[in-house]
Amino acid sequence: MTTHYYGLINRAQALETAIAVNDCIAPSSGKYGVAMILETCAAETLLGTHKDRTDYAAGTSIAQIDNGTFIWLRDKYGNHPVNERFKELFDIDISRVQYFELEHNPLLGMIWCRLRYLPVKGSIPETLKGRADYWKKWYNSTEGKGTPEGYMQKVEECAIARLTKRLFM
Repeated sequence: MTTHYYGLINRAQALETAIAVNDCIAPSSGKYGVAMILETCAAETLLGTHKDRTDYAAGTSIAQIDNGTFIWLRDKYGNHPVNERFKELFDIDISRVQYFELEHNPLLGMIWCRLRYLPVKGSIPETLKGRADYWKKWYNSTEGKGTPEGYMQKVEECAIARLTKRLFM
């Protein structure tokens, strides 16, 4: 049995949460938005199976959100119409969420993960390689240690394609 961290129970929960979050925030991105969330979580924490032991130094949650990004996105979207959808669908007001709450709540982690990609102009890429490059540019940054190649390897290791198979049929 695989151990999961960050409040995640299993991979099925990760998929259902990613679908719900993407449908709430950016339904037009469809299956590629869902894949982006799951793949980002795979790249950051091996989809919740790798626990970061640095006590917030590398971020927190299944998606490893750093505190600066957390605050920026909370301030940016706290009074945005998307926050009204969070209130309706999840009973969450993101303007009131505190950083430590992301640590054991995969829903909050995935919300912040998907919000991080929301201000990016253009569509989420349709290919894994495209999403790996997109992640590096918009999520991991030039200062981050991650690489597109490492992203693709971790996505493969977590069998994200198998997890999302029904979305891509």
